[in-house]
Amino acid sequence: MKRAILGVVVCVLIAAPSMLGGQEAATRVSGLVIDPGADHVQIKSGWNEITLFYGDASQFLKKDGTAADKTIVEICQIADASFVMKESRFLLVKYQVLTESYCRK
Repeated sequence: MKRAILGVVVCVLIAAPSMLGGQEAATRVSGLVIDPGADHVQIKSGWNEITLFYGDASQFLKKDGTAADKTIVEICQIADASFVMKESRFLLVKYQVLTESYCRK
């Protein structure tokens, strides 16, 4: 009986943030931009490649930290990005240029 009650309490505590509409923690990645698209950016970090989709609340920062728009994203940049999982896609929260592109078109 005690185990059943304890199991229910644990399930409620695990589900509480999503039931209350809690904000998900953002994950951070740094790497090389390999595909700057119109609605996404693909970043290679080590052996991993991740596609991050732009959203209405996505923030873009230049190397010096000043605000910019998504046109700042270029191929061959080294960037730091944070993202959350939303609707089965990785949604970009914040994008900051660390090193300017070394292979401009």
